[in-house]
Amino acid sequence: MQELSREEKLEVARLQQLDTRVKAHEMAHLAVAGPYARGGANFTYATGPDGKNYAVGGEVSIDTSKEPSPEATIRKMQVIRAAAMAPADPSSQDRKVASQADAALTEARRELEMIRLEQQREASRRELDMRMLGSDLPSPEQHDSEVATAPDAEGTGYTSPFGPASPIAARRATAALAAFDQTAAQLHIRA
Repeated sequence: MQELSREEKLEVARLQQLDTRVKAHEMAHLAVAGPYARGGANFTYATGPDGKNYAVGGEVSIDTSKEPSPEATIRKMQVIRAAAMAPADPSSQDRKVASQADAALTEARRELEMIRLEQQREASRRELDMRMLGSDLPSPEQHDSEVATAPDAEGTGYTSPFGPASPIAARRATAALAAFDQTAAQLHIRA
């Protein structure tokens, strides 16, 4: 092989540096992307004046799809963003991927917040229902002792199997009957 000219030697040195930088750049993506990397790095090569191939460009394919849950999507997008920005000198494409991951991250956080708000609303509804339905109901222990000891109105010792009514339950029953009586009075039956 013939000796390289000064310009060719400079070109080889430049290609060697570029090869090192390109490979380090793509390896940084791979190291952080972990399970979301689709295979290894792909490189574009150029042949130098010395006849050797040098990496002059590269890419790492990363799975950027959403996950089934917002929590999983958040974790994934955090990794993807970190992988995109892992090299010391992120490219414009790297910044674009990081920006897309940020957008997906924001959307997943919004979705998660909506789910949490709905869960809180549902818990509040259940709590309110329990208060409305069960606030005047005695515990099973209280119910058993009240049924066993409460005399009936006639003094016969008979007690309802449902236990004595609390004042709140009695007011509710009275109000319901009054509303029923008002509605019944308005009904006209035609024969």
